[in-house]
Amino acid sequence: MVALQPMALSGLGIAMADFTDSVVKLDGLLPEYQFLADQLAAETTQLGQLAVLDAFLKRLFRNAIARPSEVNGAIQRIFQTQGQVKVGQLCVQERVSSRSLTRKFTDQIGLAPKQYAHLIRFRAVMHHLLRTPTVTWLDVVHRFGYYDQSHFIKDFQHFTGHSPTQYFSANQDFDGCFIKAVAAF
Repeated sequence: MVALQPMALSGLGIAMADFTDSVVKLDGLLPEYQFLADQLAAETTQLGQLAVLDAFLKRLFRNAIARPSEVNGAIQRIFQTQGQVKVGQLCVQERVSSRSLTRKFTDQIGLAPKQYAHLIRFRAVMHHLLRTPTVTWLDVVHRFGYYDQSHFIKDFQHFTGHSPTQYFSANQDFDGCFIKAVAAF
């Protein structure tokens, strides 16, 4: 799995809003790099595959345009607060209007700042649940700034389709690889 920084592809001039809620194959996004899968398959070791991937990413981002913007600062603040920040606070910090920040965020990230903070908070919750399996739902509610337990459950259902209790009881045999990978970033 390769995890890119939130604004990585926008530096290539790609409008991220066009890809929100989609799965896109790399050769569909960047047709000139169709050969990557073949090169990776030709390598017999993980080290060789990492070298191919490293060279590919260096070529890909060699001419990327660094966009210093309000979005960079807002992303940092969202991560620092584990998604527990209001858009109004981000606007004050970055000295920009809510409309302007939302427009730039959506263009460069593919999500509005509120949606992105929501996602980052859920990621932080999952990371916390994996690190401290004995934690109570009430502890999660307080630690991650939910209004109450029903708000936490609704948020959890939004991302997983199940309540936390249903999700974890149904997935006791599941090794959690996907969740661990998502929570690690």
